[in-house]
Amino acid sequence: MRSHPHRGLAPLLRYKRTSRARALVEALLLTILDLQGAMRAAQLPHLTAIQGIVTTSTGVVPAPLISPLSRGQKDNGDKIHIKEDDAYRKQTQRIVTLLGGLGGSALQAFSFDDVVGYTEVLSSIARTLVPASLTPAPEA
Repeated sequence: MRSHPHRGLAPLLRYKRTSRARALVEALLLTILDLQGAMRAAQLPHLTAIQGIVTTSTGVVPAPLISPLSRGQKDNGDKIHIKEDDAYRKQTQRIVTLLGGLGGSALQAFSFDDVVGYTEVLSSIARTLVPASLTPAPEA
């Protein structure tokens, strides 16, 4: 019988898990704020506007995700246009409300309309983030 590949590994200390999770959120934030990199003009999209909703979960219930592209339509088969409506944000917020507290999870939704709002949301999440754990992690 083969053993599980992760069996026997020491669990990450809570502060290390928190530090890694915060670094991940900060990297996502900085990726949008500073689109530096090799050949960025040729390979990356040009950020002219940003809007959306970020959802978080503190338990086993996953944070909901509704794509704004699902409301879009194809033009000549190569471009996707997003309709100017907030249906995806309203649906996401409604799901958060309906599932809130289910399975002991606390769901939250944070909407933003521009790069400043995006920065506020992700920096707030990075500051207050506590990663979920299926098993108790060692304190120190």
